Amino acid sequence: MPEHVVARGEALGGIAARYGTSWRDLAAANRMRDADMIRIGQRLHVPGRKGAASAGPKGADDRPATPSPRPAPGREGSTTLFLARLMEFGDRQAKADFDAGKRVVVALRVPTNHQDNPNGKYDDKVAVLRKLVDGTVQIRTFDGCTEPAGAYAHGKRRAARGSTTDMNGDGKMDLGRLRPGSYRYRKREGNFMNAVAFRATRTQTVERDTNQDGNFDDRDPNRIDTRGAQRSVLIHRGGSETFTGSAACQTIKPSQYPSFLSAISISSQPEFSYVLARR
Repeated sequence: MPEHVVARGEALGGIAARYGTSWRDLAAANRMRDADMIRIGQRLHVPGRKGAASAGPKGADDRPATPSPRPAPGREGSTTLFLARLMEFGDRQAKADFDAGKRVVVALRVPTNHQDNPNGKYDDKVAVLRKLVDGTVQIRTFDGCTEPAGAYAHGKRRAARGSTTDMNGDGKMDLGRLRPGSYRYRKREGNFMNAVAFRATRTQTVERDTNQDGNFDDRDPNRIDTRGAQRSVLIHRGGSETFTGSAACQTIKPSQYPSFLSAISISSQPEFSYVLARR
């Protein structure tokens, strides 16, 4: 089994894509409890490529569209990363949309402890991807936040507007964040944060900080909530340039939000796939 030494700036998903495997298989091969917690210099055992013994064709969910999408000149690095996450975390619908030339939104999350960030942090990247007829990929990226601000946590100043869910029955309301995966969104009735906003079309799955330590990980008992969020995790304009205004929602920095709305072009595509991935 080959080894990979983690370098600065690398993430598990990118390493897995390089070796033709998935982040889940890579994490399992290294007995990792938290796929976000890798360190520089760590040696990772790389499992064999899934299905490598078979010469048969891959399924539609396992390969990029044909012709193979390619980045526009000058955007190779970021486009390749977003495409890799779309192929890894996107469902059949998201990939079909991309193949058909529809706009797909892909977000890359950098995990942030909400106790350290009462105002939240725009440290995630959100991209609108579209494959053009010549096979090149059009991409526009924005600063976003995919996790809650600490101000909404139990006992904090905005707690009443945060979570009303207590997963482990300890009397403390548990903040949540959207779990990585694929979702569908469409325009919400009425404005939110003084701008157009988007609501999920189906019940969403979130993971909750049940031990109140500011992180979302395996140390949170009973953390996966498949029903409590319903469709409440919106995509919307952030509260301000320094306050994300998110108790779990996916927010875009206000100064960039008009450009985000222009990029997704809701007049021509009222519903879109949203793929949330670990960076």
